[in-house]
Amino acid sequence: MNSDSRSRLFRAFFGLAIAFGPALFLFALLAHDAKGPSGRSSRLSGLTNWLMFFVPPLFLYGIVTSIRNFRSGAAVVSKRSLLYASLLMLLVGACPWAYTRYLTGGSPGNEGAGMLGTLIFIFVGIPGFILTVIGLVAGWINED
Repeated sequence: MNSDSRSRLFRAFFGLAIAFGPALFLFALLAHDAKGPSGRSSRLSGLTNWLMFFVPPLFLYGIVTSIRNFRSGAAVVSKRSLLYASLLMLLVGACPWAYTRYLTGGSPGNEGAGMLGTLIFIFVGIPGFILTVIGLVAGWINED
């Protein structure tokens, strides 16, 4: 294994760390909050709420960065990776109502599926759309 393939492998695992590190931390905080007497601990609820906002984009960016590094050895922080992550966010978050009923096991009119779809749209679809528009206007597809 030469140094280029080691470097590429290291950057790919770094992308996975970007993806799964915050996600695991968020799941640990959610599990801790669920054990509280009222269901949420007042001390960490603000941190949990902020992480619920920032973890989905970080997770998708880490996955895209890892795949790009496994394939081509691209830089960990690149504008093209950010644009691809935003396109993935837009694809996943644009119409979550089409697949959330399968995640919750209910019918299309299920209240849980509708709420989950709304949250996915707000926290993944809208930021993905904004970032995609910014990336396309700024010409990030031509960089790297």
